[in-house]
Amino acid sequence: SRFLPKAFTLLEIVVVLVFIAILAAVITPYVTGVFDASRRTITEQNMLEIKKAIIGDAGVGLRGYRAIVGDYPNSLSDLWTEQAENTAGLYPSIDRGQGTSVFVESQAGVDAWGKDLQWTKVTRELRSAGYDGAFGTADDIALTIEE
Repeated sequence: SRFLPKAFTLLEIVVVLVFIAILAAVITPYVTGVFDASRRTITEQNMLEIKKAIIGDAGVGLRGYRAIVGDYPNSLSDLWTEQAENTAGLYPSIDRGQGTSVFVESQAGVDAWGKDLQWTKVTRELRSAGYDGAFGTADDIALTIEE
């Protein structure tokens, strides 16, 4: 009786590696889709907060930029550059009455992918380029600001 060491053959190792590669190829799109979906949700929530900063939040008695200044902002940066003059903390995105900011100034006009949001005053539209980073494509997230 010969003693043969128990070991995997090269064919068995190759089969296992191919199986792992196929499994990774199938799972990767699902995992990245979950991350993009969560980033989309975060972006949509931030855009709603910016909307509150622009038109206010009647539910909690806060007036927005439009009510205080009398017009829509020319750019999103108007919402936080006016903060110095807004000593009462009336913009919901700047101060909700508890002295805490909803946005960090440097991140207020940025989506969850790190790209700048686009504000168009004429159409009152706030837009994120979505995961591909290009405006005008199917993955854009758009919010029209209406009172």
